[in-house]
Amino acid sequence: HVKTPWGWLGYSQGCANAFRAEALMLQGTPNQRALMDKFRCRHLLFSAANGSAHAVCSDMKILRALVDGERFIKRFQASMSHPTQQLALQLLGNVLTSRDCFAVLGSVQSLTHEGARRMWRDGQHCYRAPTTSMRAVCEDHTLPECLIMLANTLVQQMDYATDHDTQVALEEAVAHPIGVQNENARLLSEVDIVSAVQRTHHWSPLEDEVSFIATERDEKLAMFATPKDRHVFPWLEVNARFGVISRLATAASPRKPGPEPQIAAGDESPDSNGGREATLVKKRVETIEQTLTPSRDGSKSPTRS
Repeated sequence: HVKTPWGWLGYSQGCANAFRAEALMLQGTPNQRALMDKFRCRHLLFSAANGSAHAVCSDMKILRALVDGERFIKRFQASMSHPTQQLALQLLGNVLTSRDCFAVLGSVQSLTHEGARRMWRDGQHCYRAPTTSMRAVCEDHTLPECLIMLANTLVQQMDYATDHDTQVALEEAVAHPIGVQNENARLLSEVDIVSAVQRTHHWSPLEDEVSFIATERDEKLAMFATPKDRHVFPWLEVNARFGVISRLATAASPRKPGPEPQIAAGDESPDSNGGREATLVKKRVETIEQTLTPSRDGSKSPTRS
């Protein structure tokens, strides 16, 4: 139902999902391809499209947990009846094939470095749309207390970077592929408008969503009370300034019929920018000149103390 030019904004894992959706639409139905003709720009907030060490280690932990669980269940095969064993296996299968479990396992796998490489290797994206992004590095005074464990865990998991926003390394939060080298990666890197690094954390766009885990220290330091408009509106202003996003023409206000107002010579138009201020400054200058100019009888006018 979109009939106007459009773009997408992604946050964290949403950046990877948006890139996948963009690739599917470019290779999709004629209606989807026609919709991509109106695609203008994209903006990434703390992008995880290049993967994260959190996901890589979580994938390994889940695999080890499944192996240990299988070894634990095997101990009861000699003491449990066959119907009980079948019931346990059926319950375990229902859990692993449920929608929630599939979503969790799939999302973790898509955020691994290998999952990101598969996406960039097989995907094709729009190369005429400029890409902006927001990256961050957390420090002691910008690190929420509820994210200290995640930040320390990420530091221990990474052996290739030291700067991060508690969930994604600074080098991985760029708006183009870094895990593969192909034509798609080269073209996306050319339209990537690299931005300055922000002093904040990965959860800075959130506030009400994380209020239940925010501590008293976080509230005193206003960790989640930062301005939210800085995450979005600079992206809109940059693209509008350079014509990527068209500005709507403001309709002229209807004027009532009647004679045009006459403006005396020397008066400022009330519609001119700074007209009232210019008039006040002009009167002030005239008053100072009259004060400093000598009178006709040769004596100077009294000056103000």
